[in-house]
Amino acid sequence: DGDVDKLKLKNFNTGRYYGSVGYGINDCWDIYAQLGLTDVKADGKQSWDGGGFDWGMNFDNDFAWGWGTKFCLANEGNVDWGAVFQMNWLDTSFDGIVDGEEDEADIETYDILVAVGPTIDMGGWKLYGGPYYYYLNGDYDEVWDGDKVKSDLRNDDFGGYLGAAFDISSNCSLTIEYA
Repeated sequence: DGDVDKLKLKNFNTGRYYGSVGYGINDCWDIYAQLGLTDVKADGKQSWDGGGFDWGMNFDNDFAWGWGTKFCLANEGNVDWGAVFQMNWLDTSFDGIVDGEEDEADIETYDILVAVGPTIDMGGWKLYGGPYYYYLNGDYDEVWDGDKVKSDLRNDDFGGYLGAAFDISSNCSLTIEYA
């Protein structure tokens, strides 16, 4: 019919809420596993010859997991300089109404994060941050108005992060992080 569908993703936000368990191999090397939930929200615009609409999806809060390792590369007084390698996986879905039509969508991804930066011991809590490289690979499958859509999700980007770790006991801490 001459219509050309175009899909523009305006916003794609993933919030992860993890509990982590780690093990110190030695004073400079830790490994850890992460288990928790993810909250994925997406906004976009679908357009074609003669029409279009904005849409938004709030995916189910689903299980997410990951693992990682941290290395201390150097120490200067109360500052540790380190690096992190981390991988995460998620599988989430949406089942609802978009623009008056029944819509089902599934997202399966894994991502890799490599970061470097300082950790400053503030006495009872630690402040850390620095630059990172982020890579995401996954699949997006959707059934909307009876049509099946399959897409690859790919992204790689550089950014920054900031976090704080608060000592609860000698073997337990609470961490808050934003990237």
